[in-house]
Amino acid sequence: MNEPADAWASVLPSEPAARTDIHSLAVAQLAIPARAPDCDQELHTLAAPNGEPWPAQSGYVDGYPLANQGGEMQVTVDNGANNSPVFVKVFDLEHGRNVRHAYIKPHETLTIDQLAVGKYEVRYQNIEVGATLAECVGRRKQQAALRQADAASAMNPAPGATEAR
Repeated sequence: MNEPADAWASVLPSEPAARTDIHSLAVAQLAIPARAPDCDQELHTLAAPNGEPWPAQSGYVDGYPLANQGGEMQVTVDNGANNSPVFVKVFDLEHGRNVRHAYIKPHETLTIDQLAVGKYEVRYQNIEVGATLAECVGRRKQQAALRQADAASAMNPAPGATEAR
């Protein structure tokens, strides 16, 4: 049976569909994967790119406009898997501009709401607030050593350890 590309339900398949209202709800959720900031880049900073301080809590960054106001869309950004905060931009693909700028603390979620209908892309960057380059590199080395130790202990169980059956 050949169905039109955007067919909707009708009373009988053999009859053309009556004109009905089709409703849609635009909701998106993005879970940011666990990832440490890249120490080679200048991500250790006390302030946002516009010079404003990072918010004390997860939320919008002061000094940036809240564009594309509406009540039709929302995007939930989950930073629960990260040990570092992220700087998030919601980019309007149709107009080629950022419409929201947010800061999300480690292990938190933020809903960016009140967006007008449109096509958006969520862009984000892991950051280290106030950390120096040396601190970032030291933390990365420490995390790598811990991962190596965990892997070694998994390969060589402690003497006397027995497997439960």
